[in-house]
This record gives sequence, C-alpha cells and structure tokens, in this order.
Amino acid sequence: MKNLMKKLMFVIAVAILAVPRAGLVYAQDESIDVNLQNILGGGNQQGRGGNRAPVLPDSKEMFAEIENTLKKGKTPLEKDQIKPLKSLLDLEIVTLADKIQLLRNNNGNNPGNAPGFPEGGNPPQGGPGGRGGGRGGRGGGEREQQANPQTQQQTQQQQQSAQALTVDTLTTLSNDELIETKLPLFLSPEQVALVKKAKADDKNNSTCLGGLLDRVFNQLQNRNNQNFNNQNQNQNQNQNRGNQANNNNNSANRPNGQKYCMAADATAAQRLEPIRKVLANGKLPLAADKEPLAEVVMTAQIGTLEQKLRTTLTQNQGGGRGGNNNNNNNNNNKIQQTIQTTKDAMYKKIEASLKPEQAATLKTWHYTQMLGRSPVETLIAVNAMQDTPLSEEQITKVSVAWTEIHTQIYNAAKAANKNVSTKDVDKATMNKVLEMLEPTQVASYQLAIKYGPEAAAGGGK
Repeated sequence: MKNLMKKLMFVIAVAILAVPRAGLVYAQDESIDVNLQNILGGGNQQGRGGNRAPVLPDSKEMFAEIENTLKKGKTPLEKDQIKPLKSLLDLEIVTLADKIQLLRNNNGNNPGNAPGFPEGGNPPQGGPGGRGGGRGGRGGGEREQQANPQTQQQTQQQQQSAQALTVDTLTTLSNDELIETKLPLFLSPEQVALVKKAKADDKNNSTCLGGLLDRVFNQLQNRNNQNFNNQNQNQNQNQNRGNQANNNNNSANRPNGQKYCMAADATAAQRLEPIRKVLANGKLPLAADKEPLAEVVMTAQIGTLEQKLRTTLTQNQGGGRGGNNNNNNNNNNKIQQTIQTTKDAMYKKIEASLKPEQAATLKTWHYTQMLGRSPVETLIAVNAMQDTPLSEEQITKVSVAWTEIHTQIYNAAKAANKNVSTKDVDKATMNKVLEMLEPTQVASYQLAIKYGPEAAAGGGK
C-alpha cells in the first residue's frame, strides 16, 4: 500500500511539474496560479498540421521585462509602484483571456464563403460541412446550423465587406499598373503622356481611366457560378441567371461610393474606350493598326488580375479542400493580432501610470519593439499608440496594397535591370501605402520613426 501511494504521489508531482510555466498568469496573491492556457484549450500545444496556437502573455514575464527596461534606462521602479503595476498586469491579462475565449467560441460561427467565390472556394450556395468539424459538432455543416443567426449574419457581412475592399484594392492597383507600365506597349510617348496627365488630373474618375478593370471580379465570379452549376445538373439555369443579375445589382457601386465604369460583361475592346476618348480629345487618336495589340495587352492585364484575385481571396477565405484547417489558421491569426494589439495598449496604460521620466524610457523601448515588426504591423501599431488608429477597412486595404505594390516595384526594378535592396523596395512601398491614409495617420507614423529609424521598414517620405 505504501509503495502504491509513493507511486501515485510521484505521478502527481510529475504532472504538476509538466505544466508549462509560460502559460501561467499570476493573481495578486502570488500563491495562486491561474492557468489560462488550459482554460482556453490552446496552451503551447501544436494543433493539427503543426500550427502553434496563439500564446497569452505572462504577467510575471511582462513585469520583469518592464522592470529591467526601466532599470537599464536609469529610471527604475519605486517600491510603492511595484504592487499596483503587478495588479494592473494581472487584471489586463485576465480580461484579454476572456476576449480570446470569445474569439475561440465564435470560430464555429463563421459561415461558408460568399456566393460565387472564385475557383478553389466553397460551392456558391454553401454546402455540407466537412468531416473535421470542431468539438462542438460532427462537422462544419452542423456547427453552422447551431450558430447564432445574428452572429452568423454579422460575420458574413464583415467577410463580404473585407472581400469587397480586397477586390477593389487589387483592381485599383492593377489599373494603375496598366496606366503606368503597359501603355507604352501600344501607344507613342506623346499618347502615353496625354493619358497619364488626364488620369492624374481626374480626381472624380469622370474619364473612367481609373475604372478600366472595373468588375473583372464579377466576370470571374459569374464564370465560377456557371462552372459550378454545369457540374450540378439539378441546378436550375433560370436561377443561375437570376443569381448573376443579383450579383450585378449588388455590385452597382465601388466601396468608395463611385459608380462602376464597366458592365460586368465588358470585353477587352470595350475597356479600352476611355483611353480612346482621351486620345481623340487630345488630337492623338489610337491608330487602327494598334487596336489588336491594345486588346492583347488589356486581355493579359485582365488575366493577371483574375489570378491575383483567385490567389488572394482563396488564401483569405480558406476555401477548398482543407478549408477547415485554413479557417482555424485564420482564426489563430486573428487571435494573435488581438493579443499583440492588447499588449500594445497595456504598455500605453502602464506608461500613463508611471512618472514622466519612466514613461519616456518605456515608450522609447516599446516603440523600438514596434518598429522592428513587419511594415504593415508597424504602421497599424504606431498609429494605434498615437490615437490615430487605422479603421478595419484601412487595415484590410493597406495589407492587400502592401503585398501588391511591393511586388510591382520589385518587378519593375527587375525588368529595368536595376539592382535594388529589399530596404529600398520597402521604403518605396511604404511611401505609396502612406498615400492611402489620412494626413494625421501619416504624421503619426513619421513621428514614431524617431524612436528607431533603422528598425523601421519604410522611413516615410
């Protein structure tokens, strides 16, 4: 019996020692440990496919980091500041844990992809859930049926809004690329200069030079719907035409409120009409023998945009086979972003609770850390700290734009046989992205650069 009890105590001791200390948050009474990672069901364990779940910050580790930073800056914490700071950290992390738990609970409420999602996405009209559903149900379909209808509708609206912004951003950048780099393939230098000037002077897009690629996504969407319906003979052809009409009506305006310049079924030749008009008005008409080449260039640009839309939207939506895993990854990314944003806000609260010289030390350290992140993460973080936060729409737009602009600048340099560094491409990309923001937001970013200019991705204008 004694041997049995010894073995049992040994097993219990091993189990206690095996608990990862990084996942613990300590309450004000230091004798109590609250393992929030286990409560959240995440911990440091790897999920299926080897993806690590987001890890909550540890209050003791954060306190030690702050204490060391202030000590190195010769503005150490005073004795009466220690306990309130620990209590603040504990409370903030418990609150963060509640927020993350809510995100995890809502993970099963995400509906399928929007109707007409490009190739690789889920069926347009939705479909049965996969076999690998969450613990709360046998499959994705059952989870979707159990989801709160209001939450489901809000989530779908958010997804559709993000998708519309992504499509609009990619389309606009592809349109700009066509104007900036592809016109010389079929126009003379004088004609190129005329079109570019007309585009630059047209702030309201009255010439439609900024809408040459409008609704390319709708064409891709309708084609995908047709392919899906052809594969499912039970689908009514009239219903398909009705769905196309609804898609066209729902896409009457761009996210910025401007009317689309092109019909959903516009051909490459029709998309060239705004260019023809500007050239004709400037007494430099497009030559008849250049028309075929112009259509080839336009067709190629449409194809390139369609491929970008497929790739970007499929990645964002996590569609196709393995969609459940992709959705889990997307949710983990959202959770990780929430953790990082909340940590930044915590540092700001702590700075407000310190003496001015201590706050300055911690702020310098914190900004240096933020400037060492990826360019878009830096842009988002420093604006949030300067009380000029980017909206959800702006975050979506700059995230998409960064990748696209970076690729365009790099490819242009490569085509011109220019040897440019990654830092130079990053700086040029950031300058372009900053043009999409409000003046106050640009000023916030440029002000933050002083805390660590060498660590910054761009450097501003």
